[in-house]
Amino acid sequence: MPELQHKIAEGNTAEIFEIDEKKVLKLFKTGYLKSTVQREYNNYCMVSRVMENIPKLFEFVEENQRFGFIMEKVQGKSLVSLMLDNSTFGQAMEIFTNLHKNWLEER
Repeated sequence: MPELQHKIAEGNTAEIFEIDEKKVLKLFKTGYLKSTVQREYNNYCMVSRVMENIPKLFEFVEENQRFGFIMEKVQGKSLVSLMLDNSTFGQAMEIFTNLHKNWLEER
């Protein structure tokens, strides 16, 4: 597990730490179950099979009873800002519809 030195973002559920120029760690806050984080990891894997140009996922990790995953560091707009952009909203909804269909088919 890489040493956590530089936090670059924080949300309601997780913190993002820079590992190096090419990788970041999304580490969920204390109290999140391993199964919950593992499900998000698996969902991300599923998304990466249908969407292009999203950060690569490297591995699932545990650090001091917190769970997360290491992923590729990319520069640019966040996924949320792209989804809320009027010029890409329709495309985003089509992608999410397809993801939902794929998810239901896998169950």
